[in-house]
Amino acid sequence: MARFVEFVDCDTLAEARSQLTTLAAVSTGGDLLLSGGSAARAVQWVGPRRAVWLADERWVPRDHEHSNHRQVQALAPTATVHGPAVPPAVTDRLAAAEAYSQQLPAHCPLAVLGVGPDGHIGSLFADESGHSETPSRNGWVTTACTSAFAVAERLSVTMTYLTERCGQVVLLLIGPSKADIWAQLQATGHTPAHQLLDSGQAVTVVWWRGEAPL
Repeated sequence: MARFVEFVDCDTLAEARSQLTTLAAVSTGGDLLLSGGSAARAVQWVGPRRAVWLADERWVPRDHEHSNHRQVQALAPTATVHGPAVPPAVTDRLAAAEAYSQQLPAHCPLAVLGVGPDGHIGSLFADESGHSETPSRNGWVTTACTSAFAVAERLSVTMTYLTERCGQVVLLLIGPSKADIWAQLQATGHTPAHQLLDSGQAVTVVWWRGEAPL
């Protein structure tokens, strides 16, 4: 499969922000797929005027400290944030995954995801740190479980959704601690991040090396 991958390392916050806003400007449509963690901060650059869809969510209430919905909404209070139903509204993760798969846009022009130290993206994990469980009927959302983090049970969009339903994907690395991941992504590997890079999807890896918070 041909690779359509660009690596951009940025010394300043302004450079990183410019990369994302440029990619956002050329993407057609108003939807943004966004993961939690450090990459969620990108919503402040490209998300307030877009409909934001969570790439993954932890199986916790929305007011929980580990909720991705809570994190993204706090970063962009005026943004419309869509995510899967979670407790206490629902108690069945499979039903929540199925329902969210029917709500996701059939085409999402821009996705911004972080990359974990084990190469996970969203809540798609390498075998040693977690695994996907049961996908929705259309293959867009899956339940997932991990032993590497405080919240084990999760929901995540699938690799199928990222490669077949997203226009441009940005893997956003923030801070000097991401130096090893930056190097790993340019080498061969078998992590979910490498699987995305090798899929033929258009992917831009943006690393902002700065220490200061966004």
